[in-house]
Formats: sequence, C-alpha cells, structure tokens
Amino acid sequence: MIWLLGQQLVAEWMKARRRSLFRGLLVVLLFFAILPAAVGFEGMQHENLRHWAISCVQFPGCLWSMLKWAEVFLPFLMAIAGAGIVGLEYSSGTWKMILPRSPSRVTPLVAKWVVAVALCVVGVVIAELVTVAAGYAGARMLGVPFMSQGDGAYAVLFAKSQGFILLQAILMVSMSMLFTVLGRSLLAGVLLGVISEHVIRLLTLIPLGWLLPISNLDWLETQWMVKSRFVESEIVNVLRHPVSLASSIASVLVFSALFTGLMLLVFNRRDMVTE
Repeated sequence: MIWLLGQQLVAEWMKARRRSLFRGLLVVLLFFAILPAAVGFEGMQHENLRHWAISCVQFPGCLWSMLKWAEVFLPFLMAIAGAGIVGLEYSSGTWKMILPRSPSRVTPLVAKWVVAVALCVVGVVIAELVTVAAGYAGARMLGVPFMSQGDGAYAVLFAKSQGFILLQAILMVSMSMLFTVLGRSLLAGVLLGVISEHVIRLLTLIPLGWLLPISNLDWLETQWMVKSRFVESEIVNVLRHPVSLASSIASVLVFSALFTGLMLLVFNRRDMVTE
C-alpha cells in the first residue's frame, strides 16, 4: 500500500510539473522574485530612493521584501494550486482512467493533496532562490555589499517564515480541494476557497471563534514573518482569548485535517459511485 502510494505521488508530481497552470503560478511568484533587481536599478537612477533600495536588495532584506510583496497573493495562488490539481481531472474527465488503477478509493486525493502542498512550498523556495540572485544583482548596481550586517539570527527568522508558509499552504490547499470536490469545478474551488478564508476570519467574532484557523494563522504571521501585514495586538483583540504558538498551530492543523477528511468522505461517497 505504501509503495503504491509512493508511486502515485511520483506520478502526480510529474504530471503537475507538465501542466501550464502550475507553471503559470510559478511565473507569478518569479515576478516578485526579480523585483529586487528592478529596485536596485531604480535606486541607482534616483538618489532619493537609494536608501530604500539598499534595504530591499541586501541579504536577507531582499527575502523579507519579496515575501512582503507576495504575501497578499500567496493565499490565492495556493488556492489555485489546490483546486487545480483536482479540478483539472474533472474538466478533462480523467477520473475514469485514474480511479480503476488506484489501490484504494481515496489514494488519488491523498497523493494530490501532498503534491499540491509540495508545489506551493517548492514554488516559494524557487522564488526565494531567484530573489537572492536578483538581490545580488541589485546590490552590484548600487555598489553596496550584498550581505548586510546583522545579529546572526537570520537563519532562525528564515526557518520560521518557511514554517508559516508551510502551514498556510496546508490550510489553503485543504480548503480549496474540499470546495473543488464539492463543486466538481476548479473555478468553484478557487472562488470558494478564497471567499471561505475571509468568511472564517469574520466568524472569529462569534463565541468560540478564537478556535477557528484563519485568525490563528494571522497571529502566527505576526510571530514568524519579519514583515507582517498584521499587528499582533490587533489579532489578539480579535481573538479575545489568550493565544500561543502551540494553540495556533493546533488550530490550523486540526481544521486542515477536518477539511481534508471531509473532502475524502464526500469524494468517496459521491464521486466513486458516479465516476
């Protein structure tokens, strides 16, 4: 069983690599990744932008800037990845070919879930590597050292930011895949996945709403992302309940597991009968 699942994971990964949808998502991330080079060029042309440009091109500031620029789009891109890896099978009618060759009824979706999360994380890592190269080019344009002076805590901060991106990918992929299976449509998965993010954030205001994952993920962003769009005090006021790293991580993982479990249940009971 494990060997067959491993084979399916490899097959799903190879198939996703060839699909233009996922290549397009990577191109969007790479747009943000090359911005440090563009900022360096602008700083070289305009003296009043030089100080800001230096902060954007030097390491690790280039990484923090790229993640800051891309963070508003990341949930949307992750929702597309999750919805796309399932929705394309509905639109192309290939479930009928996939399911008879699968060792169990839910194995294809489990493999797709793992691959979708991996695509999100790998895409961000590739963008970060390109960002480092673009930052180096920008630093050369400005005539400044690429490595900025720091306190040696960059590795810890970077690891935390990657942990946040992983949790965000797990949650967004789980939600978007659930809605894709419910609607049997890539578009439904993307739209409902993104809308549900905002709806769940609003539901934080109801009793016991502090248990919901989105605001807990927002709080983790204030702790693990160097340049967060949120302020910690604002998130705590919304949650109206003491929060900790453990409780926030647990909220994200538990709800992701619930969304994924519901997706598998719906697919098993409905699609397996009709496909």
